Amino acid sequence: MLKIIQPRLSELSYRKKIMQDIETMSYNAHYNLDFPEYNNDTGCILFDESSWKSWYSKWINNEPTRFYAYLQNEDGNYVGEINYHLDSSSNTHQIGILIEAKYRGLGYGLEGLKLLIEKANKMD
Repeated sequence: MLKIIQPRLSELSYRKKIMQDIETMSYNAHYNLDFPEYNNDTGCILFDESSWKSWYSKWINNEPTRFYAYLQNEDGNYVGEINYHLDSSSNTHQIGILIEAKYRGLGYGLEGLKLLIEKANKMD
């Protein structure tokens, strides 16, 4: 059973870890995203500590416009992240789910998606 955990600023090291993990981010490779922190070859995203404060203020405690949280398994390990946000340029709601590579294939993606949908419905 997964739990949704909103991280503290000091806990963003897990996000940094998965954003820079080649196996976890391989799905994201070769999309030609146009920002300097993105590595087109690996799909990894540099998430330097100098950006944490501004990122945190944008993503945390900004419901219903934005929601971000870690997924924590029954053993207390973070297994991934989920998010929800309103894209004002397209006026659409978008969701994201990322499961750390070593935890894939264990049902966490589906369970996390269900938790995210439940959370998004409460924000509506």
